[in-house]
Amino acid sequence: MKITAMSTMISAPSGAASSWIAALAVTMGSIEAVASLHGPVQDGAAGATTAAVAPPVMLSNSTIVDGPLPTVSPTWGGQVAFAGADLVVTGPERVQQAGIEGQIMTAISGGGGVWVPLREYASMPGVRPGSVMLQHVAAQGEWFAANVERSDQTGEVMLLKRDAAASGWARFATLTSPPDRPDPLFGSAISMGGGTLAIGTTDSAIRNAPRRLVPDPRVHVFAARDGVWAREASLTPPVDASQSVWFGVQVAACGDRVIVSSPQAFTPNPKQPVDLGGTPSRIYVYRRGIDPSAPAGWGLEATLAAPAGTDNAFGISIASDGQVLAVRSTSVKAGQVGAQRDTETTIYVFRRSDDGGSSSWACEGVLQPGPGVAPGRGIGFSMAVSEGLVAVGDSAADLGTGTLGAVYVFGRDGGAWREAYRLAPNAPCATGRFGVSVAMSGRTVAVGRVRSERDDIEPGGVFVYQLP
Repeated sequence: MKITAMSTMISAPSGAASSWIAALAVTMGSIEAVASLHGPVQDGAAGATTAAVAPPVMLSNSTIVDGPLPTVSPTWGGQVAFAGADLVVTGPERVQQAGIEGQIMTAISGGGGVWVPLREYASMPGVRPGSVMLQHVAAQGEWFAANVERSDQTGEVMLLKRDAAASGWARFATLTSPPDRPDPLFGSAISMGGGTLAIGTTDSAIRNAPRRLVPDPRVHVFAARDGVWAREASLTPPVDASQSVWFGVQVAACGDRVIVSSPQAFTPNPKQPVDLGGTPSRIYVYRRGIDPSAPAGWGLEATLAAPAGTDNAFGISIASDGQVLAVRSTSVKAGQVGAQRDTETTIYVFRRSDDGGSSSWACEGVLQPGPGVAPGRGIGFSMAVSEGLVAVGDSAADLGTGTLGAVYVFGRDGGAWREAYRLAPNAPCATGRFGVSVAMSGRTVAVGRVRSERDDIEPGGVFVYQLP
C-alpha cells in the first residue's frame, strides 16, 4: 500500500470481466453521450434567474490513498464512505470462495493531508460462491453497513463495528427483513445517519438478469439504542403500494427523518430497458415522532414532486443531510435502452425550514455546472451533502483535457446556488470512472479511484480533497 501527496405537496420549479462486471462498469459512469441541463440557476428566494457566473475554483491537488495489494474486487474503489473522520473504501465483488470475501480499507487521517490505510477482510458465514457483496454501503461513526445478495437471491445487511484490536472492523450483526413478510431484495439501498439506518427492498442491483419488480416494496428503519440496532418501523408509500414499484430505490437516513425516493421510471443499467411504475415520481419525507398511531411515531412529513408531466425519473438519485436535499431528475422512455433512454437531466436542491414543531421543504433551484465543462449523462448518479455544500459526481464530464470525469461542489452564494469548486484527478484514473463514487465529511471530499486492469489502475483507492 502507498500514500501520495404534516404532509405537504411541493412542486419543483420548471425550467476483462464477467457480464456482471461489465454491467457494473457501464452503470458506474461509462456513458459517452452528453446531456443538457435545464436553464440557468434559479434564485429560490426571489424567484429570479441568475446570469452566468465566473468559473469555479479548480482543485486537483488531492491526496491519493492507494489500496492494499492485492485488491479483490474488480471494481475496488467504487464505494467510498466516511465513518466519522475515517474514510472507508471498498468495491462490489462476486464471491468466489465461501466465507472469505469482502475487502474493506479504512484510511485514518493523520492530519496535514496524511492518511494511514488499514486493511480488513470481512467474511460472512454461509455466503456461497456466486453471491454479490458490497454493492451498497453506508457508514456512521463506529458503524459500517453493507449488503449481501446471496446466490439464492435473498438479501441481508452485514453490520460491522470498529474494532481497534483488529485494526479494522468486526462483524457485529446480520440484519434481515422481518419474519411477517420476507423481502428478498432487502439491502438494495442503504443509508445511515444520526443514529438511524434505512434499508430499501427494491431491485436496484446491478446485473444483466431480468428485472425483479417487487410488489408492495418497503423501507425498513433501524435505530441505535444502547449499542444495539433495533428495528423501529417499516415505511410504505402513502399511495397504491402495488404500483409504486420503485419506492425505496434511494434512501437517505438523517436522524429523525428518512427520505425515500419513488421514481416512476428506473433502471440502474443502461443496457436494460426502462421499467415504469403506475404512480407518478415522488420523494417522501418521513419523520419520527409525528404520528402517535405508528411505530416509533414515524409519519409522512412532506411529499416532493417534479413538474407535472415532465420528469418521470425524479428521485433516481438523492443525497441529504436532513437540511439540504439534492435530487437527480430526468425523463426516460419506457422500453428504451442506451443513450436513447433519457433526455435532459436536472439536479434540484431543496431546503428544510422549521417553524415551531412543524417543518416544510422548498425547492431553491437547480445545480448547474459553470463554464468550461460539457456535463455528461452520468451527472448526479453519485452525490453527497455536507455543511451546506453539495458534491455532484459526473463521470462523463468533458473538461477538454482528454480525460473524462469531474466532481462539482455547489454552495449557496448571494441567494443562489453556484458551482464553487470543481474537482479533477491529479493522477491516472480509469476511463470514465472519476466521479462514480463521492463522499463528504465536513469540507473533506473523497472520490473513488476505481481499479481497472484495462487502464492499469492497480490496486485502486481514493482521491481525497480538502476544500478551502
